[in-house]
Amino acid sequence: MASAMQYAEDLERLLVRMTEKVERASQMHASRSHLSGEDWSELAMLAKEARAQLDQAAN
Repeated sequence: MASAMQYAEDLERLLVRMTEKVERASQMHASRSHLSGEDWSELAMLAKEARAQLDQAAN
């Protein structure tokens, strides 16, 4: 089992990546650009990772 410090660092990295991707998606939406399949795929992967972290924290 990962230490509390490692868990916090992993969670921070995940939140940074997710925030950056959401900011990019928001900018693209504001400029009426379309997200690529790769962008959608990464957003889905980040959401899945975030869900797993939330589930782990709940247990």
